[in-house]
Amino acid sequence: MFHRILPALIYFTLMEFKLRQTLGKMIFKIKVVQDTKKLEFWQVFLRNIPKSLFFVNYTIWIFLIDILYYSFTKKRLFDKIAKTDVEKI
Repeated sequence: MFHRILPALIYFTLMEFKLRQTLGKMIFKIKVVQDTKKLEFWQVFLRNIPKSLFFVNYTIWIFLIDILYYSFTKKRLFDKIAKTDVEKI
């Protein structure tokens, strides 16, 4: 299980913490921003939990809840919890 989660969590978290972007975000010219001050590591880690859990079959419901929340609010649930957002550059 962790051999699937850990690489995804490391990739998303480190790329977004250091560069505020993953390769996909670079292509779409968007970046992760923090609502009030400097982006903290814990915020990036927290917002990427559902993405990394997508790679584990029986925890996909967390990812689906995040998508469902987004469909109603136009903001990911874990972005709201981590107080982050994504914006165009």
